[in-house]
Amino acid sequence: MQIRKRSSKSVARRHDLNYFKKGSWLRHWQGILTLIAIACSLVWLIGSFAFRGPQLLSKGPISSSHAEFGEKCESCHLPVQGNLFHRAGFRKDVPDAACRQCHNVPDHQVNQTFTPQCSTCHLEHTGSMMLAHTADKSCTQCHANLMAKGGSPHFATAIHSFVDGHPEFAPLREGFEDQQALKFAHSEHMKVRRPGSDAIVNLACSSCHQTLSEAGLQWSGSTARLEDASLSSAPASATPPDALARDHGRAYMAPVAYAPSCHDCHTLLFDKHIKEEAPHADTAQVRAFIGQRMHTYAMQHPEVVATEIRNWSAEEHERVPGMPVMAAPHNTEEWITIRTAQAERRIWGQSCALCHVMQVPDLAPNATVHDLNTMLADPASLPAIAPTRQPTRFLTHAVFSHNAHQAVACIECHSKASFSQSAKDVLLPSIKSCQSCHNGESRPQGPVLSAGHAESGCFLCHEYHNWDGFHGSHTQPKTFSEVGMMESPN
Repeated sequence: MQIRKRSSKSVARRHDLNYFKKGSWLRHWQGILTLIAIACSLVWLIGSFAFRGPQLLSKGPISSSHAEFGEKCESCHLPVQGNLFHRAGFRKDVPDAACRQCHNVPDHQVNQTFTPQCSTCHLEHTGSMMLAHTADKSCTQCHANLMAKGGSPHFATAIHSFVDGHPEFAPLREGFEDQQALKFAHSEHMKVRRPGSDAIVNLACSSCHQTLSEAGLQWSGSTARLEDASLSSAPASATPPDALARDHGRAYMAPVAYAPSCHDCHTLLFDKHIKEEAPHADTAQVRAFIGQRMHTYAMQHPEVVATEIRNWSAEEHERVPGMPVMAAPHNTEEWITIRTAQAERRIWGQSCALCHVMQVPDLAPNATVHDLNTMLADPASLPAIAPTRQPTRFLTHAVFSHNAHQAVACIECHSKASFSQSAKDVLLPSIKSCQSCHNGESRPQGPVLSAGHAESGCFLCHEYHNWDGFHGSHTQPKTFSEVGMMESPN
């Protein structure tokens, strides 16, 4: 039998190659329905925009601070000032002028390389409930390569995040010196103390270190004793600045003052006959107070003065620091002079010098009552006390809240306090201590993580706006320390 030969050409002749040129009812109706759907969509979109305006658009979640503007888009969104393509769209611009209607804020530092709009960093409708919680990229767009942006090599030039490239805190870097002129050992004050009685006081960090609000509301000492000693309030030099007291919730520690923190253990008694204490004030006031009290006592108790003159003991007076051994006085005036000089030397050498760095002029070993009278009348004979320069803040270019860290024991961060022997020791926790919790794993509105994964965004510690010297209604001043320093860039 003869075999039929087949080829692709012969097989192709069986099919109509122009089938696609012929219409069908299905394809006909598909086209018609598609055109109808497009036309309906355009009619709906144009009609909705004409009658409903911006409400047609999905605005997304609004931050809590702007909740009152939820249905008033025009309060912030203004027509776009741009080309025809931008003006034809639905998008509306949010200029800085719209933000400044409510927010009176200063600009950035004078050496900024560009000036972004408020909405560049503070992104609304993204699910963030706090617009101040800006993304790290708002900062790292410059600080990840600061030299390329015209930055100074004085600052860290490659900071990618808190755990990547951030330098050590300025007070802990080499070359920083604390100017605080005090004699104080934290290690000695963290032990059980006996303040001259049978009572036992277990000092804790909070015994001396209190936040500004606590310092104004709580008093650990005896009010009656303080009033008797003319110490019912802390000296003016230790009063927190008004600007710091107004701080918006960031709880800094109040300066440690003698009256609330030190008085109960370290009294300022100066003579066994007088129960009043000298004031914690400048040396001229202390001298005037002691002299007046000694004179009043002598006038009110002449029999005690006469008895002491008759039974004068040089041994007792040899224990007064820097005081020469004096012969027995001949009358009340000499007794007042000698006892006043002794009381002064006792205060200078046994009380003030315990904490303060001071220079006390020496008395000649053979000084007479006349010499003592001359000394007490001469202001140049008063001791010179070095200013304490107790800083309110060490991190002057960053913010911090002790309130936010109440769940953490003080010693966990300030571990060096346990063995510190000098007031000049900087007891700030190192950046590694902070990074152990603020490790960059947590994100705003992100998943709940286990303990030890605290947020680490730049906004937590740094502020973009330059609040120094700004006197607007929304003021958040930053620098209050007496010690100026350069810190890691904002």
